[in-house]
Amino acid sequence: MRSALFHRAFTLIELLVVISIIALLIGILLPAVGLARDSARKVACLANMRSASQGAHLYAADYNGWQGRDGFGGWNAFTFPLIGPYMSLPSLSEDERLDLPTVAAYLAASPFYQCPGVRAPEYPLHYIVNSCDFQHYRRTGSPRELNDTRGFAPLDWLDRHSDTALFVEVNMSTLDPVRLGSYNVWRTQDLPFDGAGNPRTSGNRMIAAHDRRHRGTTNAAFFDGHAANIPLEPGFWPDSIIYGQ
Repeated sequence: MRSALFHRAFTLIELLVVISIIALLIGILLPAVGLARDSARKVACLANMRSASQGAHLYAADYNGWQGRDGFGGWNAFTFPLIGPYMSLPSLSEDERLDLPTVAAYLAASPFYQCPGVRAPEYPLHYIVNSCDFQHYRRTGSPRELNDTRGFAPLDWLDRHSDTALFVEVNMSTLDPVRLGSYNVWRTQDLPFDGAGNPRTSGNRMIAAHDRRHRGTTNAAFFDGHAANIPLEPGFWPDSIIYGQ
C-alpha cells in the first residue's frame, strides 16, 4: 500500500513544472486584466463627461441658452452644482452654493464628477470647464475669460460645437484641490502642449501630457453633447479646441 501511494505522489520536478506553468499563465493574464480595468475606467469617465455635457445643455435650455458660471465664488453659479439637478443629483440652495466646504462635499459625493482612473481623494472634482469669451475672441483674436453673472457661454456664440471642448480632465499636478474658482480653461497655455508641440510640465490647468491615467489619452466633452477619448499628442490639441474658431 505504501508503494502504491508513493507512485501516485507528485515528484518535486513535476510540482516545479506545474508551478512554472501557473506563474507563466498569471504573467500572461495580468496585463490583459490591467488593460480591461483601464478600459472600463476610461469608458466610465467618458460616460461621466457625456452626462455632464448633456446636463449643461438641459440647464442652458432653461436659461435662454446660457451655460452655468465657470468658477466658485461670489457669482453664486458654479457650473457643476448648477447642472447637478439635470443629472438626477440633488440641488443646492443659494447659500449652499456660496459655501466652499458644502460645494466640495457635494462634488465629492457625486460620482459624475470623478474619473474612476484617478486615485486622489483630496480632489472633489476631476473635470474642468471651458469659460472662454467666444465673442471677444472672434472680434479680437485674443482670449479672455467671460465674466458675466448670467453664465459663461450661450450656445449660439459658438461656430463649431462638435470640436470645441466644454469639459476636459483637470491637471492635478497644478490646481489646488480646494481652489475651485480656478477650475476653468480659456488660455492657450492651459493646453497640454505649447505651439511648438512641446509638453507643458506646469501651469496648464488642462490635463498634463505626462499624466497616464488613460494610458496616454484623455477624455473631453464637447458643446454638441458628445464625449470622446483623445490621444495626448500635440496634433490632437489645437487652440481651436478651446476657442471654437
